[in-house]
Amino acid sequence: MRISHFSLPLFLYLILLASGACFAQKNDYLKHYTEAKTELKNKNFEKAMELFKKSAVDKLDNPYKVNSMYFYAYCALKMKMYWSVAHYLSKIQEKYPEWYKIDEVYYLLAQMAFEKKEYTPACAQLKKIKSKFLQKDISNMEWNFLYFPSLKDTVALLQKTYTTDTTLANILYCLIKDDGGWKTKKLAKSLLEDYQLGQNNKENEKKAIKEIKDTPSRTDSTLKDTLNVAVVLPFNIQDNTLKGEQYVYDLYTGIRLAHDSAKKLGTKIRLVSYDYGKDSAGYYAMIDKPELRQYDVVIGPLQNSLGPKASDFADSSRTIVINPLSNNSKFIADSQYVYLFKPTVETQTKEAALFAYQYFKPKKALIITSKNPKDSLSALLFQRSFEKAGGKILSRQTLTAGTLAKLNSIFTPKTLDSTGFIFVSTRDQYLGVNIVRKLTELDRTTPLLVFSEWMDFQSISFEQMFKQNIHFMSPNFVDLNNDSTKAIGRYLQTKTNSIPSEYTFTGFELMWQLGQIWKTKDKLPSQNFLKKLEFRPGLLYRGMDFSKSNDNKCFRIYHFTPEGFRESKLSP
Repeated sequence: MRISHFSLPLFLYLILLASGACFAQKNDYLKHYTEAKTELKNKNFEKAMELFKKSAVDKLDNPYKVNSMYFYAYCALKMKMYWSVAHYLSKIQEKYPEWYKIDEVYYLLAQMAFEKKEYTPACAQLKKIKSKFLQKDISNMEWNFLYFPSLKDTVALLQKTYTTDTTLANILYCLIKDDGGWKTKKLAKSLLEDYQLGQNNKENEKKAIKEIKDTPSRTDSTLKDTLNVAVVLPFNIQDNTLKGEQYVYDLYTGIRLAHDSAKKLGTKIRLVSYDYGKDSAGYYAMIDKPELRQYDVVIGPLQNSLGPKASDFADSSRTIVINPLSNNSKFIADSQYVYLFKPTVETQTKEAALFAYQYFKPKKALIITSKNPKDSLSALLFQRSFEKAGGKILSRQTLTAGTLAKLNSIFTPKTLDSTGFIFVSTRDQYLGVNIVRKLTELDRTTPLLVFSEWMDFQSISFEQMFKQNIHFMSPNFVDLNNDSTKAIGRYLQTKTNSIPSEYTFTGFELMWQLGQIWKTKDKLPSQNFLKKLEFRPGLLYRGMDFSKSNDNKCFRIYHFTPEGFRESKLSP
């Protein structure tokens, strides 16, 4: 087309105007993208999503669109907004399959599937990842989501499908290696040989065994500036090999890590380890050693059946004995020197009732229980504590698999309209699933207060738990996104090349608490310094509190929110 002399300036002006608008638009994309990255760095995920959405506009002149889509999905995953995650990541897969970070997309999709307990799709996404730099993260993800005894059968099926996955084989081996039955033992042996598993674990076990066997007997118990702690656990060392359960070794590893940390900070703690084998006879012989009577604290035993003997030792020697794992009230029944680091089921129930009275509105509750004696006792304790606080129980109903039809008469519109929450005192998955299903059918989101075992109910997805407003009594939950938890996890992996378990964190928290308490030794009684101990905040768990009884009354109640799994906190 020919342009006349008189129209040329106007034409150039229009070109410059369009170029300027385009440049300004690019600047807007950059501004939103930069601001969004700042909000993401500060973990303000909701605000970051708003800004990433603005910089994710799918236009040719937007160089930040794909990165923005990815980071939007990342923030959505942090907030458990799974639909948004799937939507944005699928857009990247469809429109930009050659994106240089496409492996990161598969990684996020796998994490989302794992969080939703969709294990087969999760592993399928991981197998698409080609980057060698993500292989360690892939392994850590599989350990994090699959290393649970309740998933043993699931892992076995996955391992059959993905036979080249060494991590899956390792997880399966760790889950079944101590099981009985010749078929299981044959499979464990086959995994060990075919995948050459356990080399790093063997080196770590050898180191631990050497520490346990070569620890000298304590002779300096009169050093008043030093806290003397004996760890008496069923390591069951035979022929220089740890034959005990893995959780015992994990627990000890956590204790040892906290001890090392305390020493670096100047806290004087002497830690000595003893192995009492696998049965009560070994413990009886061990605990009668005169040298054990000189310690300030003895951690162990673990078995509830050894409670009476532990009480005899504690009373006669005036030594504090702590069971780090038990929640059985019988273990502490016979001595003022014996403690449980975990709250008993009775304490959990009573404290949960007091919390529920302050947290839920209206202050009226339904109670549903099973015929299991423990569940029935918990229901009764909850009712008494809730009513004592001032609450009202509308009804307490017993449910069985054969009486599920009763839910129609229990969940009437009139009753649910006046109910603040429902305490479900059962660990039975079948009953739990049917209660949730019935409330879903009625389109009711009346909050449920349940035991932590519900987290393992594979028939109820995390999305259902969120929608149904389920609150969990969780004495053992550890927030893996917590900075302290991450630091301890990294430290453990560096030292032992292994993934920390719940028991590792328990051991660390217990030893860390003892170190913190010892810092104030001048204000403590010379013996039984845990007696009537007031609340002390924790590092990984809520804290430690023996003010009312010899079991730690501290635990947390959690529920799912749009931001993730969060502690249920009382309003200030």
